Amino acid sequence: MAVKPKAGAPKKRAASGRSGGRPRIVIPPETRDAIARLASVGTPQEVIARIVGFSVDTMFRHCKDELELGLAEANAQIAGTLFTKALAGDATAIIWWEKTRAGMRDGSKDQRTDDEAPRPVTVNIYGADMSKREGEPPAG
Repeated sequence: MAVKPKAGAPKKRAASGRSGGRPRIVIPPETRDAIARLASVGTPQEVIARIVGFSVDTMFRHCKDELELGLAEANAQIAGTLFTKALAGDATAIIWWEKTRAGMRDGSKDQRTDDEAPRPVTVNIYGADMSKREGEPPAG
């Protein structure tokens, strides 16, 4: 018959000091640096996880800061290059910058809100021939 521990008595722990469950994942700094470096050059998270030997979920759970930092560095490098090209007069870079950063759009569609859009205007022009149409006022 098993002996029930007294109320409030500490639970027995394994020799490792843990009481059960999965062991903690310890990711060495070199692996964290590799994750940040791979993310900074645009490597997809699935590929990074495969390289370092983790599932994507585990890597994201334990290395979220490194992944976000690497992505931010990549975006900053690209934005810097784009900005330099735009300042040098590269038309494609200027247009892309205006569309994505300055909020401008093609002239093919009016992007104004309803408050900014012009109100429709009806103009009635009556000439000598048109004044004889039924239901319209006589000319002038």
